[in-house]
Amino acid sequence: ITPRVTFLTMVICLEGIRNRWRFSELGARLVSWECLDEAASTLRRVVWGDESKKCSEDAYRGAVMFPWVNRLGGSSWFLPATATEPALTVPVNTSGMLTNLHGLLFDELFSVVTWSPTMVEFKAAISAQNEWYPVAMECLVKYMILTGEEEGLRIDIRATNTGTRPAPVTTGVHPYFMNPFGGPIDDMDLVIGAEQEFDVDAALIPTGLSPVKPEHQFRTSPPPKTVGSTHLDNGFVLDASTTAVSLSCKNFSLAIRPIANCRYVQVYTPGDRQEIAIEPQSGGADAFRHPEYGAVVLPPGDSFEFSTGMTPSFS
Repeated sequence: ITPRVTFLTMVICLEGIRNRWRFSELGARLVSWECLDEAASTLRRVVWGDESKKCSEDAYRGAVMFPWVNRLGGSSWFLPATATEPALTVPVNTSGMLTNLHGLLFDELFSVVTWSPTMVEFKAAISAQNEWYPVAMECLVKYMILTGEEEGLRIDIRATNTGTRPAPVTTGVHPYFMNPFGGPIDDMDLVIGAEQEFDVDAALIPTGLSPVKPEHQFRTSPPPKTVGSTHLDNGFVLDASTTAVSLSCKNFSLAIRPIANCRYVQVYTPGDRQEIAIEPQSGGADAFRHPEYGAVVLPPGDSFEFSTGMTPSFS
């Protein structure tokens, strides 16, 4: 594989030495990822999706979550008064399935700011007239090939408050990973480098934090265990001293690492067991009402940066 960048009907392709990625302007999403298995002389699929998906159960697949991640609880959240503007009670959109989940940009078209053989940068903005988030906020997303012995992907997201009042932000990405050898993810080894997980209510809104439950103890010691039949739709607080999450089977392994302001991860196993969503995040669910779950309040003119790295390999 030789490095190049091409455009295919709103899809941007980056190619490294051992990896090939496709990105869409829709939600600035990672659409597909193929990795070279040199022993078998073949490209194997690590991520595979359809860039045309919009407003369906696949609407979040590979997309950027912004200006919040996961769910917002309750019926509203609060913006305090400033010297020039009154306090605001902001409603939470609870009228349908694709409402208060994963922010406002997952099905919006981003613009391509710049690109090269090793990176692509997308940009989108939220207007201060938005009913569900009435603060002007810019989102800049950069995908960059990590070169070297372990070629991979770095994802940087920068939030900039272009409005007139402070506002909370959380962000992250929502990739789904598959078994590169085909079949369900049940036989893959999973490691989650976390000491705490969120307790949640019936609507999956956090009610607090507790030590990781035994059934969710996917650790390196004792040796990694397989995903098996475990159903996951759980948020975890990452241990900053370890790789956030790893996924492996046979001679394949994938490491997902925090780089900057990446302290949380949501792990989700869909019902068909063909993929697993591993979602690095700057904050947890419902962080606007509970800033202790990682929400950052940005004053006007300030920026916040989130970064994570993903490295696959075939031994």
